[in-house]
Amino acid sequence: MTTIANFDRTTAKYDPGHAFNSPEEIIDELMMTRGEKLAALGRWHQETSHELTLRNAGSNANDAPEFTERLARIQAAMERLKDPEQRIDYLA
Repeated sequence: MTTIANFDRTTAKYDPGHAFNSPEEIIDELMMTRGEKLAALGRWHQETSHELTLRNAGSNANDAPEFTERLARIQAAMERLKDPEQRIDYLA
């Protein structure tokens, strides 16, 4: 989780792979709405899928497990945000 003073909302939303160290950090970020988190995770998933495709087509296929694991973690984070049982009611 970042502090308010150094949170770059634009980078977090549009380039989450550079703004966060892991998909789980997005879930814990207080400065983003649930919708923004899902959109950021969706972008990260799309970018990682594209990168994996490029690596598999080229000579960097040895990096594929890293990207496959990241895709699984992103998907798990998205599912966690979508699950009503996982939501925190801040107004309660």
